[in-house]
Amino acid sequence: MGFRLALLTASSVRLLLGSVGVLLTAQTAWAEQREFTLGLQPQYGLTYLENRQASGGGASLHVSYGITDAVGVQLLAGATAHPLSPIEPEDASMKGDPGGELASWHASAGVVYALDVVRIVPFFEANIGVLGLYRSTNPSGNQKTPAIEHALNVGASLGLGADYLITRRISVGIALRYHAFLTDLARIPIYLTVGPRVSLRFGI
Repeated sequence: MGFRLALLTASSVRLLLGSVGVLLTAQTAWAEQREFTLGLQPQYGLTYLENRQASGGGASLHVSYGITDAVGVQLLAGATAHPLSPIEPEDASMKGDPGGELASWHASAGVVYALDVVRIVPFFEANIGVLGLYRSTNPSGNQKTPAIEHALNVGASLGLGADYLITRRISVGIALRYHAFLTDLARIPIYLTVGPRVSLRFGI
């Protein structure tokens, strides 16, 4: 009985080691350093103002370069547009909001950590750069032209997601990112984006 159990245990260990070997082989086959990745992501954006939240749509573009099989550096830029509907005050003593348009944009550089699991590649990223908000308020009262407000500051973002490798060069996936002003971290959250993405890998 003990001999059979030992044989079974040895077989299980060999099977486990074989599976790990296959996984490592697949990982090596699908991830290489010194590769560029170019990606486009249509995205939904949600930003928060003092008296409301605003949702909209836009896109982002990223370019990354693999330093190792798992770690890379990237450039990231994107923008979303958010229509703002008017808000009527609940009573005369309160201030309303005439509505208008809001644009949120970001440009940054950062680090990406990715782990290949055969064809599925989960990843995590951290970026630092600039984060901007641009708002055009509809004319109201004696105001004849739209009022323009804008904010530009040092920003940071954290992102996570996963890609699925259709081929060695082409992948599709999804990414979620949280953006914030580094000088105003008390404003939580400030700007969230999420959406599908498509990427193209090519070596040098």
